[in-house]
Order: sequence, then structure tokens, then C-alpha cells
Amino acid sequence: RSGETVRAAAAGDVVYAGSSAGKVTALDVNSGERLWTATEGAVSPVQVAGGALFLVSDENRLVRLDAATGAVVWGVELPYFTKDKVKKQQQIHVPYGPLLAGGKLFVASSDGLLRVYDPVAGSLIGQAEIPGGAATDPVVAGGTLYVVGRNGQLHAFR
Repeated sequence: RSGETVRAAAAGDVVYAGSSAGKVTALDVNSGERLWTATEGAVSPVQVAGGALFLVSDENRLVRLDAATGAVVWGVELPYFTKDKVKKQQQIHVPYGPLLAGGKLFVASSDGLLRVYDPVAGSLIGQAEIPGGAATDPVVAGGTLYVVGRNGQLHAFR
């Protein structure tokens, strides 16, 4: 479809493809057979680990799906907009991630926070400030998490 973005990840013999049009599908690499389809879209790359699939949905939720069935295990609402009108416009917040690293799930946001979630339960377990808000997906290298802020600065977290 025009304007649709597809985000994919592979694990074993399965490719998981999510799109901003409201679906995530698991496909068998060898046969091309569709294994399941979930009604959660993915606005960022999906992360696969330990029988789970993590994504930020097209409904602005951090979601964990069962990688074998596509069933929703949990979903957490992410900040979507500033409730107070700023210059008579509501500011929309953009989430970046998720990134699974060190047994934790990280989501950076243009609202100025890096949020850390428990991947098993989906509970918020920490957060750190990103001055000016995030502008990129977080990445990890050498035990340090990096994210670029909207002001162009590179921020590093340990």
C-alpha cells in the first residue's frame, strides 16, 4: 500500500513483519506460509527474543506478543500528546524503539524521557531525561545506550 512502512525481524525459520497499516504477520521462511497475523501494527522495528515479539504499535502502545501465536501478552500506553495547549496546538510525542538490551526494554520519546520497561511484565522500572527529547531509535554499543536528541546532541546512558 502507498505510504505503508514495513518493519521486519527474523528468528530461526520465522520472519515477523509488522506494518504501520495495523498488522504484524509471522511467515515461515522455508515455505512462505503465513503462521499467524495479529491486529497490532508496528511503527518501529520489531524485537524478537525468548519467544516474545516487542513493538511500538500504531496505536502508540508498547506491546509484547507471543512469538508462536501472535497473542497479546501485555500492552502499555505510551505518552501520545501534550494535554496542555502549546501555542494553541497539541504537541504529538514520537516514540523510538523498542530496544531490548541487558534484560530490559528501552523506549526513547520526543517528550524528553528514556523509559525502561520490564520485558516480562511490561511494568515501567526506570526512566532518564533526554534533554530536548529523542529524535532517533536508541542503540547499544559497548554496554552504553545511545540516542540522538532533537537538538542534534548524542546522549549516552549506562
